[in-house]
Amino acid sequence: GPCLPPRSEPRVEAMSSTTVIGPVDPADFDADAFAAVVAAAAEADGAEPLNEAALLALRHRGLEGSMLFTAGTDGTDGFAWVHGSPGGQEVHLVVAPAARGGGVGTALASAVMSAQPEGSLGAWSHGNHPAAAALADRFGFARVRDLWVMRRSLDGLPPVPSVTGEVVIRMLADVKQANGQPVRIAKQSMTLQMR
Repeated sequence: GPCLPPRSEPRVEAMSSTTVIGPVDPADFDADAFAAVVAAAAEADGAEPLNEAALLALRHRGLEGSMLFTAGTDGTDGFAWVHGSPGGQEVHLVVAPAARGGGVGTALASAVMSAQPEGSLGAWSHGNHPAAAALADRFGFARVRDLWVMRRSLDGLPPVPSVTGEVVIRMLADVKQANGQPVRIAKQSMTLQMR
C-alpha cells in the first residue's frame, strides 16, 4: 500500500467558518446521516464512494476499531472514516455535493492526519474524482494502482464454439512483482481432452 504521508496539517484558507469537523463516538454514530452523504455523492459522481469491503466492515463491525470524523453540525457535509484493512489503515473520505469547494475535504483529511492512525494509511478514489486527486497530492499520497471494472452485457453473445483437442486450464496465484511489473504466476494447471 501507499506509504504514510508526512505528518503535517496544511493551512485551510477556503473553509467556511460554519463547518464543524469532529470525531464521532461509536455510540453517537448516525447511520442515516452517513448513508445520506454516501447516496448524494454516488448520485452526483456516478460512482459509489465506498467499496464493498468498507460496507461489509460497517455492517458487521460498525465503528469498532475505527475512527470517524464528520463535517457539519449534523454530520451531513461529509465524513472521513479510517478503519483497518489487510495492508494497514484505509481512509474513506466523502464530501456531500452541496458542501464541495469550501475546504471540507481538506479539513477532514487534516483531522485524519492529526489523529495519526497506526501503520500505513491508504486511500481509494472511487470514480477517479479530480478533487480526490488534488487532496491526495496535497497530503502526500501517491497513486499506486488503478482498478478497472469492465462489464459486458450477456445479451447478444455469439454462440459457444465447439472445441476439440486439448484445453489447458490454469489457476493463477496472487499478483507478484517481477522487474517492477505485475504478473500472474500459474499455481496449478489441468489439461482436459475435449471430444
